[in-house]
Amino acid sequence: MIVLVCAAYFVCGRLGLALAIINPIASPVWPPTGVALAVFLIWGYRMWPGVFAGAFFVNIVQFSLSYHLHPLSARAILESLTIATGNTSEGLLATCLVARFANGRRAFDTSEDALRFAALGGLASPMLSATTGTLALAISAFAHGGALLRIWTTWWLGDATGALIVAPAILLWSVPSPVKWRKSRLLEAFVLVVCLLAACEVVMFASNRSLPDMLPLLFLCFPFLLWPAIRFGQREAASSVLVLSCLAVFGSVPGRRFAPEVSLNVSFLMLQIFIASMGVTALVVAAAISERRNAAAALTSTLDKLEETVSHRTKQLSELSGRLLRLQDEERRRLAREFHDSTAQKVVAIGINVAVAQQEGDKLSDTAQRALQECLQLVDETGREIRTISYVLHPPLLDDAGLASALRALGEGFSKRSGISVKLEAPETWSRVSADAELALFRVAQECLGNIQRHSGSPSARISLATWDGTITLEVQDHGKGIPSETLDGGAKGTLGVGIGGMRERLRQLGGTLEIRSDKSGTLVRAKLPVAHTDAGSRQPPKDQTSDGAGAEDSESAN
Repeated sequence: MIVLVCAAYFVCGRLGLALAIINPIASPVWPPTGVALAVFLIWGYRMWPGVFAGAFFVNIVQFSLSYHLHPLSARAILESLTIATGNTSEGLLATCLVARFANGRRAFDTSEDALRFAALGGLASPMLSATTGTLALAISAFAHGGALLRIWTTWWLGDATGALIVAPAILLWSVPSPVKWRKSRLLEAFVLVVCLLAACEVVMFASNRSLPDMLPLLFLCFPFLLWPAIRFGQREAASSVLVLSCLAVFGSVPGRRFAPEVSLNVSFLMLQIFIASMGVTALVVAAAISERRNAAAALTSTLDKLEETVSHRTKQLSELSGRLLRLQDEERRRLAREFHDSTAQKVVAIGINVAVAQQEGDKLSDTAQRALQECLQLVDETGREIRTISYVLHPPLLDDAGLASALRALGEGFSKRSGISVKLEAPETWSRVSADAELALFRVAQECLGNIQRHSGSPSARISLATWDGTITLEVQDHGKGIPSETLDGGAKGTLGVGIGGMRERLRQLGGTLEIRSDKSGTLVRAKLPVAHTDAGSRQPPKDQTSDGAGAEDSESAN
């Protein structure tokens, strides 16, 4: 790798020194600075021998050709070693500053780091090489008097533009590009290259390859540097800048013979400065656009993760809600069984004992007999209330006879207790479905009737049960005052009531939906549940089912 670095530095150095004008060692175009900076940032400081050797050989060859010094002469070797030391130190200093303050080889990921790269690696560091080289030429009498300032300026600006034009392209091509090269993208890149080449040719033709006349026309190429910065990325923008610089420099070489040396050197410097300025601008724009894209991608990723988290939490909440509903139903079954099997039987026993005591009534006073009579009435009322509560908690008919029979008993009992007439529309023969589906629909009807009694003021209600195309539809309608629109609209936010939320959750657990329509003429609640029909004989009874042959009796008592 060190040999390859040395060879690359030597070739680029020979190309740069071919354009030296005011001094054979000081060129206004010096790409090796960019090569050295990129090599150090990519492979580290261990590559310094390759850079040093390349700089030494390119300078000793130039001294031999330009000043007719023997390559092995002490003067040529000393001068070459001094200049090579300055060139290597320049690259090491630039690498240290860029790595410390501009994010190293990722300097073009952000616009701020790109500007720091331009200031530290492109402007500050080349001063070291320019100073070292100019002093070496002055001490050895290869440069005199007023020419020293021009040599130093040329050396500094040549190295600076080399760092700003060459290094970004190498650095950006050393890392993977996020651009996906689809066919449309390849076609756009081809059109971009054609347009850039055409613009350069127009500039060359219009300026007759004269550098002073070429500079103002280079503005025509600026849109073709912003194009890759906006549409592609930093790598493509840096490549466009490098291509434009090469075309502009070497395309103007034939015009050198038409201009004086001083004005030609200044023109080359102005050309490189202008292209470097456009390149830095394009890279900053590309970095800013990349930052925006990365921010948008990060935001999208965050939103996706948030949606995934919300979905996961919602699923967990749904599972928890379903579990709570199942536990609630099991607890209702247990309480219904306890009321029916224990509490109700004790009340019956109390009634029997009071009846036995009443048979001995002739031995009691009138006050005691009246008290026994009142006790019998209270025992009878308590028994009916216990059976009603047991039935409301979990009606035995729902497990024994099915949803239609349970709804019929529910409506009759509700009418007797509340005085609100209930009309049931249900098929004569009801095909049994899953216990969970029947229980969910029964709870919907039960909750709706309770709401009608508490809130609507309706004198009547209608319950409709139908099955169509694998979907069970339960409707409960009243003719009361209805639900206020603002309350109904807030139902999706959970402000309509806990009972409505419970109905929705029950149905949602089974893949169903709940629809509520209300106006001044009344309210219609429609529950839909896609349930596959199952054979009643294969229907699994719920856990803790209350079924002891007393279902019909309990329903009669509840009514």
